[in-house]
Amino acid sequence: MAPPRWYFVVGLSVVLGLVLAVPAAGFRSGRRRSAMAMQVTRGGAAADAAGTTIRTKIGAGDLRELVTQALQRREPGRSLTVHTQAAAALVGDDAFEIVDGASVEAFADAVALYKGLLDCDDAYLRDPISDALRILGDGFRVFGPTGVFTSFNGGKDAVVIMQLSRAALAKAGLKSRKVHRPRTIFFENDGEFEEVEAFVKASEVDNDLELRRYDTGFVDGLTRCIDEEHGRPMGFVLGTRRGDPNCGTQGTFEPSSDWMPAFMRVNPIIEWDYGHIWHFLRLFRLPYCSLYDVGYTSLGKKSDTWPNPALRKSGSETQYWPAYMLSDWSLERAGRSSRSSGSTTPECDLRDVTSRLNRCANPSSASLLIIGDEILKAKCNDSNAPYAARVLRAKGVPLDRVATVRDDLDDIQSELKYQMQRFDLIVTSGGVGPTHDDVTIKAVAAALNQRLRPNARMEAHLRKVHKVPADEPLREDLAKMTMLPELARLRFVPDADGEGSEKEEGKTKWPVLQCENVFILPGVPQFFEAKLDDILNFFVEGATVHTYKVVLRIEEAAVVAPLNEVVAAHPTVTFGSYPFVGNEAVKTVLTLEAATAEAVDAGLDFLIGKLPADAILRVEADETL
Repeated sequence: MAPPRWYFVVGLSVVLGLVLAVPAAGFRSGRRRSAMAMQVTRGGAAADAAGTTIRTKIGAGDLRELVTQALQRREPGRSLTVHTQAAAALVGDDAFEIVDGASVEAFADAVALYKGLLDCDDAYLRDPISDALRILGDGFRVFGPTGVFTSFNGGKDAVVIMQLSRAALAKAGLKSRKVHRPRTIFFENDGEFEEVEAFVKASEVDNDLELRRYDTGFVDGLTRCIDEEHGRPMGFVLGTRRGDPNCGTQGTFEPSSDWMPAFMRVNPIIEWDYGHIWHFLRLFRLPYCSLYDVGYTSLGKKSDTWPNPALRKSGSETQYWPAYMLSDWSLERAGRSSRSSGSTTPECDLRDVTSRLNRCANPSSASLLIIGDEILKAKCNDSNAPYAARVLRAKGVPLDRVATVRDDLDDIQSELKYQMQRFDLIVTSGGVGPTHDDVTIKAVAAALNQRLRPNARMEAHLRKVHKVPADEPLREDLAKMTMLPELARLRFVPDADGEGSEKEEGKTKWPVLQCENVFILPGVPQFFEAKLDDILNFFVEGATVHTYKVVLRIEEAAVVAPLNEVVAAHPTVTFGSYPFVGNEAVKTVLTLEAATAEAVDAGLDFLIGKLPADAILRVEADETL
């Protein structure tokens, strides 16, 4: 077996007599590693069996100086005295051993990052960061500093776990008084974005990563990596989040499936959401791939990834807001196509989506589309139309049209397009089962000009209901049910806390499927009635107020002028500004609300255009502080 490529790097360092020659994070100027590293040893007790390990030492005083400098770069607003004292407390008085020529500058930067994470008092991130560091700390404690690899593909989640792993490894190094390079693994593919490849290479240099590259696929690559480590127990840090495809019921530590090589999955951000990811990257000013600044929110291959249509700027077909501007986090993967859908349409038309979504929340008209050959052939009587007319009338919403069509894709699509142009709220009945003649969902996707793609939340729900393990494929009928229009929303009835719950009286509930202003319901009367009641009681009742919240890292005084300008330009939007005194991370929160989606969207676009780009931490479709 050929030795891993990092052996060649080490060997080259021996031959050339170089010590620490790769720039660390924040050291793009290309200056050489610090001459403070010393006492190079070869062979003997300090070397491995092959006599190739190079180890150096650095004095505590020299390392304290480097950590102080790193703290100053990360937090320039604090005094030198504060940073000097912090560095002294972190580093202590004893020298550190440097393993395999690791960069002391990169280690010092990781220590400064760890200190920043430890001190984070941001209420939104404090607990998620603490949990992630605890999980990673356990991983390094169990498998050792060289027994943990972090999966790094250049995506946003990978950046988060890579930086968290650096910080956790730095913490372990402070305790053991050894400096190790972070070990990472990258699985290459032929369709990689050039921007991703460039970012991965830059991150490898800037963070002094030991990056193993494999072009053999995920499973084969893991097998090779474990073989190169002589089959010892290992942990692999992954960026899996709850609701991701293939996440299933994984926990923070999850053994690999029995058809894979034996290793432990380490999932430090499994409970994080899209907002946590971007708040973390923006708050700590961490670099990420440039594609996220031009509208991409989830990165795959070039052949199946496009800018997220939900981020397209008003009045433009080619310009997009950055990924951290996405307010509906359920649309994170809206720019990704499904391998099984067969569609390569780059984006669906979202020009009227927001309008239709909000019209149906406070409708002045409604229509019902009944689907089923059995109705037209008089094999059964329809009771859904009378029930819908009665409950809609009780809510003050007139039922203006009822149409019955065959289980025919073209007929359903044609009628849906007609109704979408004329009515605020559309309800369909029937045609949603797994058999060949159930084509309603496919017709809805076609009418809305959306692709069918696997819905991760629906898959997770089906696995839970039918008790299918995450490492087993779904039955064909269940797999069909995961294929939904790409912007579909699963609406669970809110519980007492206002959150969507999947449980009711000990039983798993079925969600309501919403696609823009179309609610797709089963045709069985008792199920249809129950779901229509849920819709009217929880999702379309009362007047709608459209809101956004913009979380900023700058003081309120800095936004007075742009806020006055946007208030004057958008009189139908109500703006609020709320300073956060004493909060190191969040300085100001701006809120927007209006009676129409068009008005609040226009106000948000204008506001964002007036604010410094670096000032924004995140945007949410919410106004709570």
